[in-house]
Amino acid sequence: MPKLRPSATDQKNRALLATIKYGMERAGVEPDELALAARVCRATYYDRLRDPGQFRLCELRGISEKLHIPLEQLITGKPA
Repeated sequence: MPKLRPSATDQKNRALLATIKYGMERAGVEPDELALAARVCRATYYDRLRDPGQFRLCELRGISEKLHIPLEQLITGKPA
């Protein structure tokens, strides 16, 4: 059976994760620090990484501030 093309939602989730991971590398931020910035426990943060559609707006705001990435750029995954 052939592989299906990833849905638009899957592509957006992948772009969000890629932007977060790139920002972490660039800013030298550890996952625990990012969980603290999002005001969630570490386990919840990793759950959100497994299913990015579950991120809440307030969590994404904290992450964007910590990584110094505009919220819109973080969500869309497009470079500024």
